Amino acid sequence: MLKLGTAVRYQGHRGKVVARTFGREPLYDLNLADGRTLRYVCESDLEIISPVLPPDPAPDQAIEAGLTVPPDPDP
Repeated sequence: MLKLGTAVRYQGHRGKVVARTFGREPLYDLNLADGRTLRYVCESDLEIISPVLPPDPAPDQAIEAGLTVPPDPDP
């Protein structure tokens, strides 16, 4: 079962799950990026789009930004 708000792709179009219907196979209503709303789409027809996470900053950039504590040079 997909959560509401899950990003999906349906027939090459990006969208978001906005409603669910329970039955033999879960059905979903989608809001597509082009503004259309599709109703009763089978879960098996959907591809889940993984959220894109920003890459970790390089260690030097993280130290400069104060995100990490640099190692003590004299232990």
